[in-house]
Amino acid sequence: MSYLYYNPNPENRIVGDCVIRGISKVLNQSWDETYMDICMRGFEIKDMPSANYVWESYLFSKGFIRNLLPDTVALMVVNHLSEDTAVIPSKTAW
Repeated sequence: MSYLYYNPNPENRIVGDCVIRGISKVLNQSWDETYMDICMRGFEIKDMPSANYVWESYLFSKGFIRNLLPDTVALMVVNHLSEDTAVIPSKTAW
């Protein structure tokens, strides 16, 4: 497995928007589209866009499911349409 640098933030910021950057990558969307979609989801369910429940429900609406990783405390959200794509939040983000 290799890692590639990815930062779609229009201002090239790297703090505070990790959920938006990660989801924009996994959904192949722009940062702006992802940010607006998640903000709208937060508005719909009356919670802040940074709340785990908000971005998680957004991923579920896009066809993702949640699976526990064996022998870990991390959770993995996997798109059932693309088995090679995953979003794995760190302990501090969960």
